[in-house]
Amino acid sequence: MKKFIVFFFVLLCVMPLVAKIDLNTATFDELMQLPITEKQARDILEYREYVSIFKDVYQLREIPSIDQKTLLNLKDLVVVSIYQEEDEALARRQQIQDLLERLDSNEGSSEGMSDVWQDYLMTPHNVNKMHFDDFISLPNVSSVDAVSILKRVALGDTIADMRDLRNTTGLSYYGYTNLRSYVYYKEPPVKNRFFWDAELQYYTRYLEEGASDMYHEPFLRNDYGNSSIVVPQHKNLSYWGYFNMDKIDPDVMVKLRARYGNNYKIGWMHYKAKGETSLSDKTTKEILADSKFYAGYENNELPLLDNTRLKIYLGNYRVTYGEGLVMENTDFYSARKTGYGFSKRILGITPDLSRTQEYALRGAAFELTHSYAGLSFWFSQDDKDAIVYVDEYGNTVKEEGKDKIFSYVVPTIRFDNDELREAEAMFNQELQSGTPYATNYINLAYRKDTLKEKLWGTHLQVNPFIGTKIGFTTYTALYDDAYFMVPDYNDLKTLLVRDSYYYPKFKMMDAEIANLYSTRTDTYSRDYRRVIGFDGHTTLGNISIEGEYAELSVDGSDLKLGDDPKAYLISAHTQ
Repeated sequence: MKKFIVFFFVLLCVMPLVAKIDLNTATFDELMQLPITEKQARDILEYREYVSIFKDVYQLREIPSIDQKTLLNLKDLVVVSIYQEEDEALARRQQIQDLLERLDSNEGSSEGMSDVWQDYLMTPHNVNKMHFDDFISLPNVSSVDAVSILKRVALGDTIADMRDLRNTTGLSYYGYTNLRSYVYYKEPPVKNRFFWDAELQYYTRYLEEGASDMYHEPFLRNDYGNSSIVVPQHKNLSYWGYFNMDKIDPDVMVKLRARYGNNYKIGWMHYKAKGETSLSDKTTKEILADSKFYAGYENNELPLLDNTRLKIYLGNYRVTYGEGLVMENTDFYSARKTGYGFSKRILGITPDLSRTQEYALRGAAFELTHSYAGLSFWFSQDDKDAIVYVDEYGNTVKEEGKDKIFSYVVPTIRFDNDELREAEAMFNQELQSGTPYATNYINLAYRKDTLKEKLWGTHLQVNPFIGTKIGFTTYTALYDDAYFMVPDYNDLKTLLVRDSYYYPKFKMMDAEIANLYSTRTDTYSRDYRRVIGFDGHTTLGNISIEGEYAELSVDGSDLKLGDDPKAYLISAHTQ
């Protein structure tokens, strides 16, 4: 009898719940049995999927389309069950773990672009609102694939899900499989969420053969073939020995990033390469000078401006347009940036926490883009490393009160300037101990952060048709405290070759050295460097054609093309 009474009591408690809809497990069809609209049902599902599971009925009011009256109508018709919530970000990270690992392994070759792609993976953008440049900046997505999607959206057809994306006419299977992890198809009711990421890389980097040979090269006195003169072979007469570069000294990179949704972003990175001072041994000022950081704001839903994007960044940022002839600030050269793999460019302005140091930009950047046009401006002020002319005492040579610079340099190791001067003094003492060289002291030397550069630029772009764009890019770099001065061929050999015995064998084989730029020559003198260029891109059927023309202002007119050193590039792709 007792069992029957208990069973009857439990049955009375459970019966009212049988007909109620569980907000945490209900399907769309089950929700449509409630007195709500189709939009409200979808909003409930999207809230549960993208924001949070329901802890109580009153949480429905957090959904914009559910008002108080609707809540009162639903209160007695729904129930909230105990449900083990799976973190949406964690679940997505597990789904795309292989892609994240691949991006991390390509950190060096992709020059920090993996940070941007990881953000796309964790919080994808709506494929129905993306621009042409957004698509072609993703890895392994071609222009032909991008045009296929944009044409479909332009006809008013909304891509609803992954299967719907695959059915897009003209979209290749290869493009679809690479694109699907970076996009989604609808906007969740509540999108803002805090994300953060911490990364520590600790590894041993082996120098390339050319760099290793350079550091091993000893500074020896000249015997001019006289066998009676003993030439000492001390280990510390080379950079390798003097700085103990044979010891195990790993590279260490620390990176911290955080963002709120896709709108507010901050980041900091410090990279210590082999042979450089560790983070713990630096002063606060040195840490700030050698670190990279940014704070940014992005908005893809500007009021009154349909599908217009705004980007504002302070700190370190990247700027890339066209084929990279006029503007692509990176220290890493890649001969095969086809634009259709992982080693491609992300067009526009993006935050920069890469290992790029010499060509890094630090300042402010602004970008406003629309489906039919775009414009951007940027300003940077930063200290740069350079090869400078030095006298026999290690002091920088002056020209009319300004530092005399030979060229920019991307150093393998960024030694401290005081340590370099001490090493050079020792090397000079050895060079001057034997038979005199034509140049018996180090006359060209690396100096860290010796050049003060102010740089500003702009990019204007119009997109008259889907898959077609025309852009204009220019930048000016100002040097108030230095002149770039590169001698002619005859004087260059005396500058680069210490022993006059080798003068007859000197050949200018390196195009990069042969075409070094001067801001001061016998015919002109200026304190800036300016580059102007145009780029274009169009897609015809399954063929994509793109190119860029760039011109370096020397002694010609900025308004006239062809009277200064120039470069141009045209490429085509078919699928």
